[in-house]
Order: sequence, then structure tokens, then C-alpha cells
Amino acid sequence: MRRTAEELRRRNLRVECFYVSNVEFYLFGGERWPLFVRNIRDLPWAPNSILIRSYANMWQPHPAQIPGYYMTSLLQQVRNFLENEASGKDETYWDLVTRDYIAH
Repeated sequence: MRRTAEELRRRNLRVECFYVSNVEFYLFGGERWPLFVRNIRDLPWAPNSILIRSYANMWQPHPAQIPGYYMTSLLQQVRNFLENEASGKDETYWDLVTRDYIAH
């Protein structure tokens, strides 16, 4: 990711959206989570850029779940994600997927 960020900067390009799928489920709270957050922070973001994530409704249905669908797609502005991480607001994975989301 670091090399990708460097190359994007070299080409004067900005990231407008980034699909994280459900990888955060596996990383959140673990030793690799801070590295993931740093990698996200280090990308050259465009104004109003978004993260696109998938949430599996198998343990707890998401408030934005569409009945009959196993996965819920969520959008979150990158600046909100980074602010929440910097301030420690996302104490749980549930916090991460339910705070500041835009249902899609």
C-alpha cells in the first residue's frame, strides 16, 4: 500500500473510493489493525472520498440490512473513518460498521 500511495502521489492522482470488502472484520482489534489504518491514512485522498465495505448479517443484522439479503453494502467518508480511529470512537467492530455509515 505504501508504494501504491507513493506512485499515486508521483502521478498527482487522488483516491476517490476504496473497496475494503469485509477485511476489517478479520483485522479489527488485532495487531494488524493499526497498520491497516495507517495504510488507509497514507493514501492520497480526494475530498469527500469514501470507503466501501461489506457487512455479513449472519451474527447481528445491520440496521441498513435489506430483508432477504445476506450482505449489506455500506459507504463511509474516509475523513469520518480516520477521525473516529484517531479519537478512539470505534471501540468495537459494531461501532465501526454502524457509525457514520451511508447505506447503499
